[in-house]
Amino acid sequence: MCQNINYKKCFISIICIAVIYILYYLEWSDLGSRKNDKFIHGSEFKNSKKQILVWTTFFGSDDLTNLQCKSLNCIVTNNKSLLSTSDAVIFHFSDINLTNMPNRTFPTQKFIYFTMEAPFSTSYYSTPKDYFNWLMSYNRKSDILFQYGSRWINVGNRNNTNTTHRLDNNYKNILSSKKYKGIIGFISNCETNSGREQVIGKLSKYIKIDIYGKCSNDSVKKVSCPSNDKECEKDLINSYYFYIAIENALCNDYVTEKYWSRYMYNSVPIVMRRDIYTNIGIPNTSLIAISDYQTSKDMVVHLNDLMNNSKKYLKYFEYRNNNNITVMNWDQFNLQNGICALCDKLNDYRSILSQERIYDVSKLYTTINNCTNAKNAINFVKDWK
Repeated sequence: MCQNINYKKCFISIICIAVIYILYYLEWSDLGSRKNDKFIHGSEFKNSKKQILVWTTFFGSDDLTNLQCKSLNCIVTNNKSLLSTSDAVIFHFSDINLTNMPNRTFPTQKFIYFTMEAPFSTSYYSTPKDYFNWLMSYNRKSDILFQYGSRWINVGNRNNTNTTHRLDNNYKNILSSKKYKGIIGFISNCETNSGREQVIGKLSKYIKIDIYGKCSNDSVKKVSCPSNDKECEKDLINSYYFYIAIENALCNDYVTEKYWSRYMYNSVPIVMRRDIYTNIGIPNTSLIAISDYQTSKDMVVHLNDLMNNSKKYLKYFEYRNNNNITVMNWDQFNLQNGICALCDKLNDYRSILSQERIYDVSKLYTTINNCTNAKNAINFVKDWK
C-alpha cells in the first residue's frame, strides 16, 4: 500500500490509525465495564468500599442503627441519590411502594428483598415479579441470612471465647429460684397462626399457667411487668419451672426473641415443634415440645413429674455442662449475620457476576418456610385432648 508514497508518511499514518483504534477500544471497554459492573476487576474490586442503599424505610422508620456492619468494607445509606453507585439496594417487605421502585443502574447491581417476618405477614404485601436478585431473611435457604438472636455452635473440647453468657449450671441456684409450680408466659399477640392460645387453654385445665402482658386476663399481670423491664421478666420466669416460648407462626427456622432473649434463664422453654429448634442447632434436651405428647393430659403428667423430681427436672439443664457446644458472642455472630453477611457476599466476585433474578419472591419465601397454616395448627390442638 506504501509503494507509491513516501514510506515515512505511510509509517506515520499506520501508527496514527493504530493509536486511534487502541484509544477507541480502551474507551469502549471501559464504558462497557462501568455499565456492567462498577468494581469487577482485580484489586479495585477487592479494595473498594461496597455501598448498600436502603431504599425503603424499616417498619416506617429511617433509623439504620440495626442495619450496619462497621467491621467490613461496607457503607449503609438511605440517600436515594446514591442509587447509581450502590452495589446493593434493600427493600423491606412491608414498606415497599410499587409506584416508587427504581430501575437498575447497571446489570450486576443487586436488588434485595428483606423480611424478618413469617410468610403469614409478608403475604399481605405485593411484590414485583422478576425484580429481586437476592432474598434476605431468617430462613437458612435465603441468599443472605438475617437470623434473630444468635447461634448455637459446636466447638469441640477446645477452650473457646465464643460464649455470650456463662449459662448457669449451678443446680442449687436453678432450684432455689423456684417459687411457683407451673408455667409462665409473656404474650402480647393474642391471635396467632400457631394455635398458641388454644394450647394454653387446653393445658390450663390441668396445670397452673400465669400469663403476663397484653393477653393476660388478670388486670394486674397485664401491666405489672412491662416488656422493657428485662430484670423483672428474668426474675419472674426463673421463679417458674417452665415458660411458653411458642412462636406466632410455625415455620422452618422461625425462632425469634421468644427463645433467644430467654434461653439463658433458669426455666425450661415450651415450644410447639421440636424439629424447628433442633434443625438450627438448639440443644435437643434443653426444651419441651407440645408435639411430643399425644394429649395435653400426657404432657401435664410429665410436667408434674418433673416438678416433683428435681433430678429429672435438672436433666433439662445438663447441656450447660457440655463444653462442646456454645452460643456465639454477639460480635462474632453479627459478623456472619444480616448486613455483614450481605457485605461479605458483595465481596465475593462470583456472586456479583451473576445477574440471576427471582421471578416470584413471595412464592419462593412461602415455599422455603413450609409453614403450618392456621387451620392445620388449630385442628392439631382440637385433636390434642
